[in-house]
Amino acid sequence: MKKITSLDKAKIIARLAAEKKGEDIVIMDMRMVSTMCDFFVVISASSSRRVNGISNNIRKQLSKNKISPLHVEGGQGQYWILLDFEDVVVHVFYK
Repeated sequence: MKKITSLDKAKIIARLAAEKKGEDIVIMDMRMVSTMCDFFVVISASSSRRVNGISNNIRKQLSKNKISPLHVEGGQGQYWILLDFEDVVVHVFYK
């Protein structure tokens, strides 16, 4: 089985967000800027409910490949959620 790269993971996350109507999706390459992560994916949503739906979809689909976030900030009913997948950090927020 091919090892998934951090760029592949960021692209998968962006696709999963788009499937749940994520908006203004941006993948930022952080490799030359920060040691915190390789990529930062920013996603906006039109409601707090959609923020949760996008986040849950990302977590559910990645878990099928045994990829789980190391840390999660925010949560149900929040206007933002941060998912830390170590090499890719995802920020979903209500715009």
